[in-house]
Amino acid sequence: MIHSRRQARNLFLTLISFDLLFVVVYGTDAWVQGATKQPHSLIDLDAEGNLPAWFSSFQLALIAIGFWMLAARFRATGRPSRGFLRVCGGFFLLLSIDESALLHERITESLGKRYVDWVPGYLGSHPGKAIVCGLVLVACLRAAYPQVIGLWRLSARASLFTAIGCAIYLTGAAGLESIGYKMLSSVTTPQMYRVEVAVEELFEMLGGSLILYAVLLFGIRGVYRGRPSGSWHRHIRLAAPGTTSARDLGLDVK
Repeated sequence: MIHSRRQARNLFLTLISFDLLFVVVYGTDAWVQGATKQPHSLIDLDAEGNLPAWFSSFQLALIAIGFWMLAARFRATGRPSRGFLRVCGGFFLLLSIDESALLHERITESLGKRYVDWVPGYLGSHPGKAIVCGLVLVACLRAAYPQVIGLWRLSARASLFTAIGCAIYLTGAAGLESIGYKMLSSVTTPQMYRVEVAVEELFEMLGGSLILYAVLLFGIRGVYRGRPSGSWHRHIRLAAPGTTSARDLGLDVK
């Protein structure tokens, strides 16, 4: 269990070290193999079912577990609410499954293209569906806004880390992934494509590591917020020497 900011920071630095290690090992192996051979499947960042894919999936699953643990500590009527935190946990669990099972690639491939670069053209040719999707997105953002404000009030630093982590993750998972697919369809050197793959996967892993660090900070902040301060403990002991905590006096420390 993570009980302090130092422990959370050490875990974050460890995750970053693994992120960089996977990229360095992949780059070294690609350089040794040369342009005519594929990197080893166990460490190939462009393959599935190997160590980097497992690491990314496991990291996303830890984020989901972190959100569910936060939900268990907060009141159902508070901000952020338990429902919102559970939805966040479910979303990251879905991302974890997608990382292993290639859900979005299989779905979009069944529609004709493997990646989501077809979405702008599809929405442009179906304005009615585009309007409905826009309204649904606005409704979701409106519902999430007070929950996000609740997270910001809980910890502005952790909220900022979450936003930065999500931006980095989306840059790799959505932006660079589509660019990589375009590079496959065009005339490009294997070395350039492997550089794109390395940057893409590094962004996804770094973003996930930063989000997990932020979730741990939320949890630590939530625990400290639920405890009386040290000065309050001293007042309790002076008022009732036989007690050790506020709960002994029947006080609500939530």
